[in-house]
Amino acid sequence: DGEPMSGERGLATAEDIVYWTDGTYSIDEVLRMEAQLLQGLDPNGFNSPLDALIGYSCALPLTDSVLSIATELLVLCTREYATLQLHPSLVAACCLFVAVQNAPDGPGKWDDGLSAWTGFPLEAIAPHIESTLRFINQLELQYRSILSGSRNKTHKVTLIL
Repeated sequence: DGEPMSGERGLATAEDIVYWTDGTYSIDEVLRMEAQLLQGLDPNGFNSPLDALIGYSCALPLTDSVLSIATELLVLCTREYATLQLHPSLVAACCLFVAVQNAPDGPGKWDDGLSAWTGFPLEAIAPHIESTLRFINQLELQYRSILSGSRNKTHKVTLIL
């Protein structure tokens, strides 16, 4: 019925952990490890690739189609294990690079301003685009306009370095 039997121990306290690890750790060691673990869990400290892209879009004069394509590429990247291993801001910069190169009204090239704002020069992102993002090459991408919300735009993505 869910009630613990007398003599059973859970894992609710540091003493329980010491018991279940057969004294491998002391209570002080368990509490110290717990504190170290909790210090690394800052829910406000994680930034997703979308957070990074939003930051870039606030600082840069990007067109609707550039942002729309970059956003759709970010969504596709969340489905690929290889891109999940990259730093979120690097994934956002790679998607923005591809969008800048491919958007019909985009600037067409990764310039010093884009490098400065994202923190990634072409030399830093090119290897990741060639390897990790190669799955999007020649992809027929249907994207949603951020301004209008309509999803009637289609573009064939080409990786150009």
